[in-house]
Amino acid sequence: MRRSMATAAVLSACFAGLSWGCSSADGGASNAGDAGKSGDGTPTPEGGAGSRDGGVSSDSGVGTSGADGSSTDLDAAGGDAHDGDGSPPEHVVYATGVTVSTLAGNGSYGDLDGPDASFSNPTGIALYGSGGVIVVENDTGAIRTVSSTGDTKTIGTTPVQEAQTSPFTIVSAPTGYYYSTDFDQTGTHVDAGGAVYGFVPDGAGSGTSTLIVGGFYVPRTLVPLPGGDVFVFDTATTSWAGVTEEVAERLSPAGATVSLIAGDRGQAGFANGTGAAALFGSPTVGGVLLPDASGVVVADCGNSQLRLVALDGAVSTYVGSTTAGWVDGPKAAALFSCPHALAIDQAGNIYVSDWYNDAIRRVSSGGNVTTIAGTGAQGYADGAGNVAQFYGAEGLVVSADGTTLFVADGTAGNGAIPYNRIRTITLPAMNSN
Repeated sequence: MRRSMATAAVLSACFAGLSWGCSSADGGASNAGDAGKSGDGTPTPEGGAGSRDGGVSSDSGVGTSGADGSSTDLDAAGGDAHDGDGSPPEHVVYATGVTVSTLAGNGSYGDLDGPDASFSNPTGIALYGSGGVIVVENDTGAIRTVSSTGDTKTIGTTPVQEAQTSPFTIVSAPTGYYYSTDFDQTGTHVDAGGAVYGFVPDGAGSGTSTLIVGGFYVPRTLVPLPGGDVFVFDTATTSWAGVTEEVAERLSPAGATVSLIAGDRGQAGFANGTGAAALFGSPTVGGVLLPDASGVVVADCGNSQLRLVALDGAVSTYVGSTTAGWVDGPKAAALFSCPHALAIDQAGNIYVSDWYNDAIRRVSSGGNVTTIAGTGAQGYADGAGNVAQFYGAEGLVVSADGTTLFVADGTAGNGAIPYNRIRTITLPAMNSN
């Protein structure tokens, strides 16, 4: 059997009846399950979801219209090129009044708790407590909490699977959290090792993990649905033991059952359609439920798009094009380059970690795309949106009041390097335009 199921009795004790609210493949210094982004911000060919294997080639060398209607020359990769100094291209529109700060993390690679904490590649992030967040670390499997003042505490670890624990994402439920993991992707394993776990903090500074379902490949994205089910986007590339798995599945935690919603097992690429007629390039760690619960928006890194997956499995393009680039403006003209983490506020505005552009973008509920922060250069800098820099923004979550965006800014899978922080972006009052 492809799936290894936890028992319904164990599940019912912790998660039944929930009503949800909301790599390197060489086994070296780069974490095996991470996004496959090299130190200079370029794709890692053998990487995980960051690689474009199976996606649609963007080598079009053509032009597109910018937000102002002018023509944009595209570079060899098919998108609007960064300027030679690493600055963003001309068709970038920054939101005003944005401030980027560091909430926690001294930058060093480690496991130090307290007000001067260190992290080891934080990738998943969710709201926790009063103004704080809970974080999973891809490299160590640690589950950490960060208070509104930056005080950090380790409250749990993810179970070791095979050679390595590699949690990707974490989402909240009224009685706890779900997170997803995958074991070390060395290219030699043949059995799927990814799993979804439940984690319940006990209020005394620790917590307990419970297996919900195993047998996934790389379940990077979890999206809670009304009624208790969860959308799981499972991804793998042909470089991993000859496996291709780019599908959307629906997990029923109470019964530990999984059903295919969209995508074709064994085939990656780009196609809109329903069920197996739809193809994904590489769904990454980003997915959000629309406010009307009509569907889930997922970041399809391999196709440089946000895709909309209706609950019946119908897949369409939400924003972006198979041409990668960095263009702000109306949804029909906007371009992304490997969109990654997603977050959504109560007004339906979606925030995007645009991975290869090293920027945080916003897709308004009214259909306009702007850049919130990031210069196009990989690095670390606080300040206004047009000067701030990020290294490996793999996790996003918006505060309940919509005024703060939290960012898990890790190492992008590049090992023990000094980019390990939890960042905040203070968002000005913005309308839906």
